[in-house]
Amino acid sequence: MMNYRKLSVLIVDDNRFYIDRMTAMLTDLEGIGQINTAKNYKEAYSQIGAAEHDLVLLDIHLPDGNGLNLLKQIKESPVRTEVIMVSNSSDDFYRRQSKELGAYYFLDKSNDFEMMPAILSEMNSC
Repeated sequence: MMNYRKLSVLIVDDNRFYIDRMTAMLTDLEGIGQINTAKNYKEAYSQIGAAEHDLVLLDIHLPDGNGLNLLKQIKESPVRTEVIMVSNSSDDFYRRQSKELGAYYFLDKSNDFEMMPAILSEMNSC
């Protein structure tokens, strides 16, 4: 049996229902360790600066900022953190912008939720 390192995850979203749903799903996955949450840009920025996360699940529209700007800052920092953009704004513009800025993946919050375990398993085996 292979030993996988457990991923530290930060969920950044202002929708409490989504955060609770994602946290519950992640808690059930074998390869997930610590799970932190942030409800806005300012909290997320502070948490990213204070601790290293292997993965950030990042919404585009936050009450006090834009997730794409935060993605750019994460990718320009020296810390190796993967980002999966998770948004209801899933048109081609946001998908393209996210990819260009270095997102590992882009998921439509409403339609792609069930893909998360497979994506995380893939990430954890790399």
